[in-house]
Amino acid sequence: MRTFWTLLALAAMVSVGVFKGQVIWRQALWRDPKVRSHLLFWGNGAVGMTLLLGPVAVAVDGWTGMNNLAWLLAYLFLLLPGYLVGVQLSASFPTRGPLIRWLLKWGFLATTAILILIYAVWLRPSPEWPQRTARSLADVVFIGLFFTVISTLPLLTLALIRDSFRRKPTLAFRLRMSVSAVAMVTALVCFGSKIAGAVAAYAMPTSPLGGQLDQLAWVAMGVTSIGWVVSMLPNPVFLAAVGPVFYVGKLVTMQELRWLYRRIVGFARPVVAYDPSWGEMALRPDFHLYRLAIGILDGRKMIQGKAAAMRKQGGLGGDGASTLAVDWSRSQWWEAEVLEALLQHLAGKDLDSLAEELVVVSRQAREYLGG
Repeated sequence: MRTFWTLLALAAMVSVGVFKGQVIWRQALWRDPKVRSHLLFWGNGAVGMTLLLGPVAVAVDGWTGMNNLAWLLAYLFLLLPGYLVGVQLSASFPTRGPLIRWLLKWGFLATTAILILIYAVWLRPSPEWPQRTARSLADVVFIGLFFTVISTLPLLTLALIRDSFRRKPTLAFRLRMSVSAVAMVTALVCFGSKIAGAVAAYAMPTSPLGGQLDQLAWVAMGVTSIGWVVSMLPNPVFLAAVGPVFYVGKLVTMQELRWLYRRIVGFARPVVAYDPSWGEMALRPDFHLYRLAIGILDGRKMIQGKAAAMRKQGGLGGDGASTLAVDWSRSQWWEAEVLEALLQHLAGKDLDSLAEELVVVSRQAREYLGG
């Protein structure tokens, strides 16, 4: 089980590294410091995950003649990319970035020194232990320290995801960030389970709890790897995934806009007048959204012009009849004033933003006018 999930995590890291590597090669981005940091992340991460494999660890320790050396090397190879990624993430926090980088720098340096000290004093003299579970207090400190420090990365990532959602990103980006958030949460589950499993294995050596928590950690690591790979997929994949949601949203928008358009047409027929069926709108939603929006804007101009003329010449007579050729009853006059007021402050810069504003207008008009 452990070997399977480790291989899955290794395959995820290698696949993302290969995908990003060919992009870097094609765009000649080798000199970018951020790119070099990511290359070190993939390279060191792949080596670290490889050293976590039991047969590889035994082979390395046997070749060097130093017990548990692969255990130390795996943690050190994983610490370096963790630090580099943490520094890159800290750049996204303008005010707290310097403090985060300072804490990361000295925290990772201190962790590296302590891990080497624990290995030299306790782990190297102890028997070979490829299972990577806690047998002594030194093992608990060794495991707990590493996973506590490395857990800062998913915490920083989750903070960035939270900030990105506050900026109201596109639906496709929200989907990508949601997948990343799931991956980071399962990473925290993995790290927490490793720490709890080490404590349980040391405190209760006869209990199966330590082994169960360790298995949970490996499963969580596999889920994290899958989520991480999915979050790295190209933008067209996420755009295709949210396509049905966009389509249904356009149909709902067209329903609101058609109601508003028909209400306007009832007493101020626009120059661009048409009445599409649901079948036509379903086949060409963007086109009909555009036509409906143009028709509503055209009708707004006619309402404003007729209402202004009626106000200038006295509006409604005493018997409630229009003093103009425009045959508006008192109820129509009130309806025209409501629509004129709701439509006069539209500020959409493109079709999407204009359609969102018109949906709000349509729903407000329903409240005032009914229907």
